[in-house]
Amino acid sequence: MDRAKRRDHHANLSRAKPLVLASLLLLAGCAGWSSPHWEGMILARVNGETITAQDLEEAFNENHKGHGVLLAEYRMVRRFLERVIDQQLLWQEARRIGLDRAPEVERAVENFKQNRAREAFFQEEVRDRVLIPEEAIRASYEKMGVRFQARHILVESRAQAEKAWERIKAGETFSQVARQVSHALTARRGGDLGIVQWGQLDPPALEEKLWALGKGEMSEPFETEEGWNLLWVVERMSVKPPPLEEVRTYIRNVLTRRAIKRRSKELFQELMARWGGEIYTPVLQELSRGSPARELPPTAVVATIAGEKIDVGHLGKVANLEKIRELPPEMAFRLLQRLLERELFSLLLAKEAMAQGYGERPEIVRDSEKLREDLAIDLLLKRVIFADFAGVSAQEVEDYYRTHREKFTEPEAVQVSII
Repeated sequence: MDRAKRRDHHANLSRAKPLVLASLLLLAGCAGWSSPHWEGMILARVNGETITAQDLEEAFNENHKGHGVLLAEYRMVRRFLERVIDQQLLWQEARRIGLDRAPEVERAVENFKQNRAREAFFQEEVRDRVLIPEEAIRASYEKMGVRFQARHILVESRAQAEKAWERIKAGETFSQVARQVSHALTARRGGDLGIVQWGQLDPPALEEKLWALGKGEMSEPFETEEGWNLLWVVERMSVKPPPLEEVRTYIRNVLTRRAIKRRSKELFQELMARWGGEIYTPVLQELSRGSPARELPPTAVVATIAGEKIDVGHLGKVANLEKIRELPPEMAFRLLQRLLERELFSLLLAKEAMAQGYGERPEIVRDSEKLREDLAIDLLLKRVIFADFAGVSAQEVEDYYRTHREKFTEPEAVQVSII
């Protein structure tokens, strides 16, 4: 933008003269200024657009991080109103030159809207549907009367788990085999899980298997999403649990978290079917092998949703592929699959939420447009107002602050109640 046009923009801003129409002193002196009586009061007009007492209150609360601080005196109210007027002038100018529709602003607003819509949809379809009955809480509470000292082995395949199981049955110690073959973090401790109580193990399948075992017993190989497992109970102890009311919230939180995870898996499958989602397992397996000679290009497609392709490059943005491929191939594949499904679920939630109109909900539209305003003003400041700004020294900044200290401070004020 040339200097002549930039001068015109500055002139447009300077010609926009606000007209203060309300008694700011009356507002400042009234503790109930934010009541419905004042909401429609017009405080100023900026190029034909009004600023009401409600607009001022909302801007003040947002600026003060939601704290309901009382605007306690005339100068403070007047100063803050002037800031709101300045914001309105900048917003009008940004709209006039089309910055509110700049590509980067449109992308950011659309992403924000999709994120909010996804959150609202997930809340209603998953979290709000989770109800924990009293009998489930009591059944879990009964399990809190048991403690285990146990060991764990995690391997890639059923064959490896069965081989480890046979070695232990033949006389090798569980801890020795765990150190040699387990891929769990407990391997260097011989698979030692320490003292285990209800609610600690994840996935819950480990807990279900463990609670079915007695002292000295070992589970047969069983599969979880991480791989194939063996459990061995070193000690099973009966303990007196704390009173139910002391642990009720903890139990409910654990059960809620697990129920949300189950419901999320169900919803993921529903959305994959609805949107024609497909995961290309052979490509994912190839990606998990980690051989440099078999390196896949970033454009290799690992999944599709309604014709939209998700490639290796996209997956690399949400997962450390190099680190994952240091794992054994089968475990790398399982981890990659879980990470890919998590990414697909996020995309599917956004698509379904927007298709169902969540993005047009009033509160989401309002917040999206507020973001548009903020981003457009930022662009105006960057591209127009401060485009020729060459920078100032630290000394100049300090000198300006010392001579204009009142612009950066607010008068002392208190909020008092009395009977």
